[in-house]
Amino acid sequence: SVCLGMGLFGGIFSPSLVIGAAGGAIALHILASLGLDLPGAVGIVICGIAAVSSSVIGAPIAGTIIILELTGSYEFALLAMISIVTSVLTSHLLFGNSFFDRQLLDRGIDISSGRTGLEMMERNIETIVHQDYCRLNPEDSSQTAINLLIE
Repeated sequence: SVCLGMGLFGGIFSPSLVIGAAGGAIALHILASLGLDLPGAVGIVICGIAAVSSSVIGAPIAGTIIILELTGSYEFALLAMISIVTSVLTSHLLFGNSFFDRQLLDRGIDISSGRTGLEMMERNIETIVHQDYCRLNPEDSSQTAINLLIE
């Protein structure tokens, strides 16, 4: 926030890691003050990192893989998966999109329709429309329509 306040460029991924770690550390401190001394308590901090960053970037599988690569522990990756699913579901219900999806929507790019929808947004309608069509009148019979289509 200091860099952004000074007018410098900044990303969103690394701050989400810090916010997640801080949230996990706060949760760990609250649990410790309640007398719950958990073995492997660093896992709560890791879950906070995974939950916030995966919700922000909208990539739960990537978040799980990042935690697996950073810790080298399948146990932490499993804990991270649980927190990621919970946070992504919650953020989807509250906001509907990830931060990056929201940025694209603000630019007028809707990725909810997939690649085909994006291609159709970029394509000019004049490349699709043709002037060589068969014109029928309401009183024409089906045989007339067939004959015109054969020609």
